[in-house]
Amino acid sequence: MVSCNTEFSFPEPDKEIEYYNFPYEKPSQGKTDNVYCCIYEDMLTVLEVYNAPFTVWNESDTAETLIVDTPGVYTASYENASVVFNCSACVYEVFIPELFSPNNDASNDNFFIDGIGLINLYLEIFNSDGKLIWIQSGLESQPFDGVDMKGNRAGPGTYFYSLKVKFANGEVSNYEGEIILLM
Repeated sequence: MVSCNTEFSFPEPDKEIEYYNFPYEKPSQGKTDNVYCCIYEDMLTVLEVYNAPFTVWNESDTAETLIVDTPGVYTASYENASVVFNCSACVYEVFIPELFSPNNDASNDNFFIDGIGLINLYLEIFNSDGKLIWIQSGLESQPFDGVDMKGNRAGPGTYFYSLKVKFANGEVSNYEGEIILLM
């Protein structure tokens, strides 16, 4: 399905919406910009070149936005320039590091959970005795930097985590494993 919509009355209001906005700037003649985006099977994706005076999508539809739910290449043309949205099918993923080194060298200083489609997380970290030493609740909260909840620096060794994540499609997944703290 590909449809244009200028009033933001989405055809499937029960679906999550992912936005990809490209800022309009007075373009150089013939300039083409590329934007890479993800299409998730259970979400609508809104493509937009905002503040552009006039936008033509794929050489036929005129609208400020384009709503899509299938992978493909979508071109927005305006004032002798264009933006190409390269939209691929994507899957939800969580990335959990196996080790980190909180030695302030600006490389892997935190045990940082990342992913595609993550909207929330709850993380507990335990020492080798099974004692809870860290809790992270939410994506925006402080990741584990090797200092426990009491302010004590954790030593090098193996630690254990229990992680619960929620994805944009509502799916909740649990993960457990080991992490290695290096100095």
